[in-house]
Amino acid sequence: MGLNNILTIIGITATVALGAWAVYLAKRFSRQVGIAYVEDSCLSLIDDITKGIKELKILFRDAPVSHSLVLLKGYFVNTGKRDIAPAMVEKRFRLTLPENFEWIDCQITDQSKDLKVTVAEVSSNAIEFDFGLLKTQEFFKFDALATVPTDEGDNTAQLKVPPNSKLRAALDFDYRIADTGNIQRLRLSDLRSGMFLSRRMTDALADHRLPRILQLYSWILSLFWLGMGMILVIFGLIMFFVFQYDEPKRIAYQIAGPENQEVIAAARVKDGQIELYDQASFRRLLSPEEFDKLQKTTVIESPGEIFMILVPFSYAALGGLMLIIWIVQYARTLKYRRILRLAK
Repeated sequence: MGLNNILTIIGITATVALGAWAVYLAKRFSRQVGIAYVEDSCLSLIDDITKGIKELKILFRDAPVSHSLVLLKGYFVNTGKRDIAPAMVEKRFRLTLPENFEWIDCQITDQSKDLKVTVAEVSSNAIEFDFGLLKTQEFFKFDALATVPTDEGDNTAQLKVPPNSKLRAALDFDYRIADTGNIQRLRLSDLRSGMFLSRRMTDALADHRLPRILQLYSWILSLFWLGMGMILVIFGLIMFFVFQYDEPKRIAYQIAGPENQEVIAAARVKDGQIELYDQASFRRLLSPEEFDKLQKTTVIESPGEIFMILVPFSYAALGGLMLIIWIVQYARTLKYRRILRLAK
């Protein structure tokens, strides 16, 4: 397969793949009602605060805090295009935990102006919020305490999971709100760094001991996406103008093909022989002596208008889609930062 065909296949495949992804993103984000959960912090009170200071103690309700107590701070934001009215809520919004986890307390610490949010109920495995009209781009912030099962006494665990990581992985949402899909999970550090990651990626990287690595990775990912999009667009445009003003040509041969029909075939060396081929299915292997004796007429061939238009367009379209996706992602990040008053 020639280089021209390879470039064409790569360009078309990448364009179709990113085009399908763009359609998926458009459908995914076209919902009128959307809710985002933004994690501010998730702290193991003993491991993160008193670690290394034996004399420092934290009390809760006049009792020392255990290693299993975790403080979770987070936001809920209406990121959709519609207000969430009380009539749309069939089941109140709840934060849930599985067995062996337990919620201790929860408080609303901040909310949008005129928004009235209360903690309706705190049970062992669920925190229920009650809010009236949640307008688009309104938010509320909460602080919640929970106890998580620890690995103490488990000698089989070679690497113990921190309590805050356990709570983060176990946290789930329970609700029935009309025209609302899955809640999007974000991290405050991702919003500040300018590019948020997928939940799976942040769960793998955003350990409380690696915040700088996460932010560095986020910046690198954002710059790579932006840079590759710009490079592909520029490369596609350069190819287009080069093909227009300096049309690539190659030497080919006019020979008798199957059933004595004339064929325009290029030549290349293959396994010590000379292979004649065209852009269709014609192939013929000849020794150097047979090639010299072959009746042929030398001609100059160009790849054709389809190649000269399709390949540059494919690369430019691929880069353009990458830039559009980057702009959408970054615009959404700035939107959340503005809503949560994080923009400088």
